[in-house]
Parts: sequence; C-alpha cells; structure tokens
Amino acid sequence: MEASEICRQAIRNCPDLPEDVRDRADEIRSVEWNEFDQSYIDFLDEQIRLGARGPEWSERLAERKNDYLPLVGKTYLRCTLEEEGLIWDFAITDEPPKVVHHEFYSWGTHPSG
Repeated sequence: MEASEICRQAIRNCPDLPEDVRDRADEIRSVEWNEFDQSYIDFLDEQIRLGARGPEWSERLAERKNDYLPLVGKTYLRCTLEEEGLIWDFAITDEPPKVVHHEFYSWGTHPSG
C-alpha cells in the first residue's frame, strides 16, 4: 500500500479523531517516512523537566512522549492536515495502518522540535 493511502486509511479509521477530520483524510499533506532514536525521547524528557513553555505544553510533550515510546528505532509515517486555521500532525504505523499519535496547532504555533 502506498504511504499516502496508509495515512488516509489510518485517519479515517481512528475513533479518537473528530468526524470532520476523519472525513477529510483525502486532504493530507507532507506524507513522509520518519524514524528517531532514544535521543528524541531524552529531548522530550528535558523539555518536560524544564517546563519553559508552561504546564499545558509540558502536558502535551508528556503525551507525545508516551505515544512515541513504542516507535523508538522504528520507521513510521508522519503527515499533516490543514483545517480552518489548524494544522493536524499525525504519527502513523503501517502494519496495521493506525494513528498512534495526533496533535493540532493553530497557525504560527507549530513546534520546530
């Protein structure tokens, strides 16, 4: 299955996403294979510990870390979807196609890390 189709299928079948996001799965962008090692988890731990962007951001990073832990050293898909001033960011496994993490941001607040 093609990478973009894996993402579309995973998004359409994710019950944790709002229905309007699932319905717009065909509009995904920036589909790419990604991989990271333990150093990314260590980076998240450090950012959580520092709490430089406040408790809400630290909570978001803690959730991301928890969801990303099973992906350390594994290849996964990352894609985005834009919706009315929001950017949805997805981490998706291919076997089976499944959204393992999703976040959304307002324009101009998408993190660089």
